[in-house]
Amino acid sequence: MRNLIRLDSPIRRARGTRTESRRLREWVSERLGLSDSDTVSVNEVACADPGCSDAETVVVVFRAGNPPLRLRVGKCLAEVTLADFDALI
Repeated sequence: MRNLIRLDSPIRRARGTRTESRRLREWVSERLGLSDSDTVSVNEVACADPGCSDAETVVVVFRAGNPPLRLRVGKCLAEVTLADFDALI
């Protein structure tokens, strides 16, 4: 029993995460002119980098025939603003 795997997330999710995730997906889709066949993934993940908060937001854009576009912001999803992504695109 020593090798148990912890399945719950180490990051505490803020209220409204689903709404904020949807907002970012819609914004990225509009900003990049994506079609219905393209996919945008928004995730909040643990960040181990020294200058990063406990979590970072990662957006990955999948377009047919193109390599994935990865955008990372060193903030939890609840703190991310559209200006953070404007700086990356």
